[in-house]
Amino acid sequence: CGSQNVGRLKIKPLIYLVMSLLLAIPGVFLTIEGWPALSNGESSWAPVGIILLGFAFIGSIFSAERMRQGIKAHGCVQLKDLEVMKAIHQSRGRLPGGQKVAPEKVQEKE
Repeated sequence: CGSQNVGRLKIKPLIYLVMSLLLAIPGVFLTIEGWPALSNGESSWAPVGIILLGFAFIGSIFSAERMRQGIKAHGCVQLKDLEVMKAIHQSRGRLPGGQKVAPEKVQEKE
């Protein structure tokens, strides 16, 4: 496909990937520091660390997949297609005149 620069599709996933990996740092710290207290049956911050590690893992997987799709789209998506998708996304819930209305107030055509 003759595509133009669609590198912006990779920016947000990269930011979210870095944020997810940074979230793993306090998760590892809390898990390591709280593990002895947890294994002794005392109150501990280790479960919070494990939860943070889980969020970091899931966020990393989703962000990495979005980056992969952005890299794949670099060769196949044209900028004109992105402009059309953006226009469709921005027009949701609007009448042709551009007025925002609630979905139940839109009259169906017969």
